[in-house]
Amino acid sequence: DERTIVAHDEPGVSAEVALRITGLSKSFASIAGATEIVISGAGFVSNRRTRLSVAIVTVTNASEEDESTLSCGVSHSTFNEIVCNVTTLSNVSTASFVGRLRVLLNGIEAPCLSCAFSVTTQTTPTVTSMTPLLGYAGDIITVNGTGMLNT
Repeated sequence: DERTIVAHDEPGVSAEVALRITGLSKSFASIAGATEIVISGAGFVSNRRTRLSVAIVTVTNASEEDESTLSCGVSHSTFNEIVCNVTTLSNVSTASFVGRLRVLLNGIEAPCLSCAFSVTTQTTPTVTSMTPLLGYAGDIITVNGTGMLNT
């Protein structure tokens, strides 16, 4: 399933571009949001005349989607990459859910075969303690908890 868009990068210049997603940097996000996702593909032109939106659509069953979507705010995009940040989940009724990532460019959806996406509490860090509680600029602090990544 290949869809095309007309790209206008300069006045009077246009080209037909195949719009597609080829990969995601991760297939999960924390229920607390603040998760950055890099979407790879082609045809992600974005300028003043294009509307680019990314959302995670919850799947209620195999044949229909719940149209209450979770926004993934686009921080920047190029022809073959979109970087977006998942917002907090204030509109989601369950703590964890499975959905799919959806990219729309001027209302046209980019085809994606591997855009399954999970939102879960398991990827949400929980802070249990921090020492010292007071300090000065440059002091080293220790944060303890669960779900923290070693980065």
